[in-house]
Amino acid sequence: MDDFTPESTPKRGGSALVGETPSKKVKKTRPIPTSHAALTPEDRMILSMKSQNASGKEIAAAWNTMTGETKSGDTIAKRIRRIHASLAGLEPEDEGRLGEAHRKAEGRIEREVEEVRRRFWGVVGEELVRMGGGVYSKELLEKQYKRLLASASLKIPDQAIEGEDADAEEDAIPGDDEPGEAEGEDAAAGTDDGEAVIKGEYEDMEA
Repeated sequence: MDDFTPESTPKRGGSALVGETPSKKVKKTRPIPTSHAALTPEDRMILSMKSQNASGKEIAAAWNTMTGETKSGDTIAKRIRRIHASLAGLEPEDEGRLGEAHRKAEGRIEREVEEVRRRFWGVVGEELVRMGGGVYSKELLEKQYKRLLASASLKIPDQAIEGEDADAEEDAIPGDDEPGEAEGEDAAAGTDDGEAVIKGEYEDMEA
C-alpha cells in the first residue's frame, strides 16, 4: 500500500479537482448614478456622445476603451436610458439657480430685441434697393417714414385699399356733389307760389 503524504493531497480552492466544475466569478454591476455629482467620467462621456448623436457602436467602443470592459452597444444604450431616468429633475443647487438663470435670460433677450430694432431700418433699406429703389441711410429712412406717416402721405397697400373703399362709399351717397342745390330750388319755387297767391288776392279786392 502506497504511503499517503500531504504533498499528494489536492488543495481545495486551488486548481479544480477532476470532475468538479470551476466556480464562476460574479460580475459586479455598476450602480446607476442618482445625481449629476455621482456621474463617473465614463458616464459623462457616454451621455455627451449620445447628445452629439454618436452611434451606439461608437459609444460602446469609447466606453470599452476607457474602462477596459467589453460592453455591447445595446448594453450601453440601456445604461444611458437608465441614467436619464434616474437624473430626471433638477439638482437641489440648480433649483436655487433657476430664478437667476431666468432673470439673465430675460436680459439677454431684451438686448437681442434692441439689437434687432437697431438693424430694422437697415433691413428696410435693403428691401427698398431690392424693389429697385435708391440707397439711403438708416436715419434718413426712419425720418422720412415718420414724416410721411404723420402727413398721411405714406403709401401702404392695406391702407390704400381701405381708403379706396371709403372713397367709393362716399361717391355712392346721392346729392353730395352739390349739397343744398335741390333745397335752394325748392325754396325758390315755394317763394314764387306765395307771391302768386298774394297777387291774386289783391286783384280780387280791387275788383
